[in-house]
Parts: sequence; structure tokens; C-alpha cells
Amino acid sequence: MSKNLLFTCFASPADGESENLKPKESYYKNACVCLISAKLMNPNLDVMFIVNRLVPQKYRDLLEEADIKILNIPFNNFVFQKNYKWNLAFFKLCAFGEALKLDYDKFVLIDVDTYTSMNLDNVLSELDYSILLYDISHGLNTTNYQEFLKEVYEFQNDLHYITHFGGEFIATNKSNGLDLFEKMVSIYNRMKERNFITTKGDEFILSIAASSFKNVIKNAAPYICRYWTRSFRLINTNYMFNRVCIYHVPSEKKYGLIKIYNYYCRRRSFPRDKKTWKYLHLSKDYFLCKIKRLFEFKK
Repeated sequence: MSKNLLFTCFASPADGESENLKPKESYYKNACVCLISAKLMNPNLDVMFIVNRLVPQKYRDLLEEADIKILNIPFNNFVFQKNYKWNLAFFKLCAFGEALKLDYDKFVLIDVDTYTSMNLDNVLSELDYSILLYDISHGLNTTNYQEFLKEVYEFQNDLHYITHFGGEFIATNKSNGLDLFEKMVSIYNRMKERNFITTKGDEFILSIAASSFKNVIKNAAPYICRYWTRSFRLINTNYMFNRVCIYHVPSEKKYGLIKIYNYYCRRRSFPRDKKTWKYLHLSKDYFLCKIKRLFEFKK
């Protein structure tokens, strides 16, 4: 029987780095929701929090109570200069490489601002054949994708319209993962040699690396979706219909995910689906944001 690992991670800055890069309490609370929801839905899956500093005791206690493993590793790869905006985001790739050294057969890396609502057995089955990455579905009509392609061209003089994959989800077996990671390291080394800086963070390295593995890459969109829930609202009804397993809610770091964290601390359980959707503002819009957009549409 295969042994499988789901994990999330984040890094604290090294001594002397900008204070505004330090993780806030909300990130630890997000991590608790992320990891404990995944463990409750997947009791046979090992779940781990990978960090580069000690986790504050109250969060460590909560995670260990839920049988979440904590691994402290050095942030010694994919390191860029201090105060670079995306510097800490690259710890995700460092953690991915360290996880691949562990005694597991399959790996699922998710962002800290996610909530797992379903069992991931089907995801693990896919990994017998595929690497699952999340295609964020940006086309040439999207400014973000145009900027991404411009940076790719500047980096490697390549006009191919490679897919922009989101960094919130990487799922693979060990063999494919090691090959993908080797490519990531090669790209990082080229970036360091050229002092090349991207505005797309770890997604830049991931997407370029993935372009070499088209025969095994499969879109993870049936299993995870990124929702924007505040002034910029972009919601797919797949949180309810043809449900995905994991909700990625970047706008809810300080809001809905904190409500769910507080709910769990009180009851040692998570809210039912309808309340979860409401807390995360999937089924219910923010009133003030709704009013703001209403006036913007009238202009």
C-alpha cells in the first residue's frame, strides 16, 4: 500500500530582513484550517506543515492534537535577495524538494489559504500517471498572462504560449516529482546567473519547468479552484456543483478562514458546507463590495 503526504508551508524571514515580511498570526490560523481540514477529510493521509522557524506553541499544540506533522527545514534553496517582494514565496519550492526526500510515494502540496472539503482519493489515483497542476485559465486577453509571457520571453527568448500554472497546487508521484524538481533547480540557477527577477514568484519557475513535461501534466481544475471574493469577485459554482475538493480563497486570509479557525477552536469540528460557503463568501457576497461594484458598473 502506498504511503502518501499532503503538506503546506511558509517561511519566516532571516534575521535582518524587512519586518513586513514576517508571517502574521492569520497565516498560522490559515495553516491550521488548511491542514486540519485536509486531515479530517483524509484520515489515512499523512499531513505536514513545513516551516523554517519554530511554530508558536498554541498553533503547534492545535496541529499536533489533530495528528499533523511539523517539519522544520532550512531555507537554503531558491533564495533571492533580501526584501524582494516574492522572496518568501519561493520557500514553497524549497519545501517541495525537501518533501521529495521523505519516505512517501505520492505528494500533494497546497497553499496555506485553502480549505479541503472532500476526500482526495481520486487525486491520488491520478498520480499513478500524471502530475496535477492548476491551470489558472489566463488567455491572451488577460493582462496578467501577457505580463507573464513577456517575462518568459525576456528570460529564455521563447515565443511559445506556455501555460501559466498556479502555485497553490502541485501533486505528483515521487519519480515525476524528482524530475520536475530537477528542472526547477536548473531554471533557478539560470535566474541567479543572470540576476533575473520575476514578478510572478514561484509560479514563474513552476510554469517554465512544467512546459517540459507536457506528456504527463494534467489540469488539476477538477479538484481545486481559486476563488476571488472581495472587490474583485470571480466565483465558479463548482464549490457546490461538480464540486472540487479544495477551495483556494486568497482574499479570505484575514476574514473567512479566520472565522472557520475560530469555529474549529470552539467545537473541534468544521462548519457544515452551507455555513462554510457563507463564511468564505462563496455563496454570499460582501455587502460593501457588492455596493461598490454596483456603482462602478453604473459609471
